[in-house]
Amino acid sequence: MKAQYRIGALAALLSLLAGCATQASRSTGTWLHPTTKPAAAVPWTGLSANDATEDFHFVVVTDRTGGHRAGVFRDAMGKINLLEPAFVLSVGDLIEGYTDDPKVLDTEWNEIASYVGTLGAPFFYAAGNHDMSNAVMAETWQDRFGPSWYAFDYKDVLFLVLNSEAFGMVHDPSTPVPGPFVQAEQMAWIQKTLDDNASRRWTIVIVHQPLWDTPEIHPDWLAVEKMLAGRPHTVFAGHQHRYVKHRRNEQSYITLATTGGGSPMRGASYGEFDEVALVTMTADGPVIANLDLEGIHDEDLVTSEHRALSEALAKAIRPEAEIHEGEIFTSGRARFRVENPTDQELVLEADSHGGVMMTATPHRIRTRLAPREMRTIEIQLSSDAGARFENLESGRIRWTLKAAADDGTPIVVTAQYALLPEKRLPIRRRIAAVEIDGDLGEWAALSIGSGGFAEVDNAASSEAGENTTLRFAVEHDDESPLGLLRDAG
Repeated sequence: MKAQYRIGALAALLSLLAGCATQASRSTGTWLHPTTKPAAAVPWTGLSANDATEDFHFVVVTDRTGGHRAGVFRDAMGKINLLEPAFVLSVGDLIEGYTDDPKVLDTEWNEIASYVGTLGAPFFYAAGNHDMSNAVMAETWQDRFGPSWYAFDYKDVLFLVLNSEAFGMVHDPSTPVPGPFVQAEQMAWIQKTLDDNASRRWTIVIVHQPLWDTPEIHPDWLAVEKMLAGRPHTVFAGHQHRYVKHRRNEQSYITLATTGGGSPMRGASYGEFDEVALVTMTADGPVIANLDLEGIHDEDLVTSEHRALSEALAKAIRPEAEIHEGEIFTSGRARFRVENPTDQELVLEADSHGGVMMTATPHRIRTRLAPREMRTIEIQLSSDAGARFENLESGRIRWTLKAAADDGTPIVVTAQYALLPEKRLPIRRRIAAVEIDGDLGEWAALSIGSGGFAEVDNAASSEAGENTTLRFAVEHDDESPLGLLRDAG
């Protein structure tokens, strides 16, 4: 009786919702059951949860080698675990390879195995040119992994993992990799596998080299595309270390960036970044999210301990007043008090720039502070040409403080201060009253100013001009002993 009541109540609720809420959803999953009493207006857009039973997630990792950057691929494994994928696929190039020394190959493959072993999901290997570039490497692959092309299906999706080196080696495209793997056998296997799985709802192809993205496309790849014709599919590749998407035969062909492989790392606009691809397989096909590894963090990204340490480091540097005398500045110094607020060693780095009017030395500081140590650091400033204090343009000093929390998490804090010699300037007495109206005509002169700055926004330097000048004056009257300020810039 209770089950019948729930179904009846749900039907009534859905009837009410039909006129006031819509939801674009691919779900065929279980309906949600709100505990609030149905009303004409409800605080939700729909009750069809986005969790269809045919949907699933998998991750694709890309090139680690070709001048790999230590630690990136290793750390990516932990970040992949945060995504909880059903499984993980590689597009190849996991070891540096290009050797016929079995001991070197064993060492490199054992290193990869140690990283992959930290995953909480199955990992599927694919052969890249760094993994298989000669007969010894091909035989090593066979001993460790067996076949270099294979297929599996999951929730009615066919996954086809190919060996692009059997089409033609990167260093000799006209020649398949020597060893136990024969290209004619791979081609025959592809045809049979596709024929035997003709009714699959989608096909995912994994191949290391983007064989379609060459001046002259390999004829065997064109033959593979004919085999794939008429069936929805998506192809993932690597090798180029630069992300790009092609549309061929009305399908998506994705060449991924890197997962620690050699790269200029000029950013996403160049397709050069470290990533993993999170793929959600839906009834309408895959939805691909390229996740920049720098943007994937676990729940301990900032703990209360981390925050407290960051705040303490932010207060660790304090400028000390250094008053200069005379009318013309030729040399002087800036002083900063630095105190290590932690019970661990503190790494301190600083880069100083005197700007266009001064020279700052030392230009670079790299030092360490013992626990609770306090130190005064001086920056010497000089101006060969000399300048009136009120006309000096400021320089900059950027500080970086590095420490570690008790759990080992690195904490890095940066701070920036102006490098500008200080001098007490006289404040004239104001005779006539000042109207607060924005009209600067009643000021005889704006005596203090700067013709430019060492930095404007993110620019490395700037030249004096309309948008980089500052003039102001300070005067006081009997009622305002602290002075009146007007500026124009």
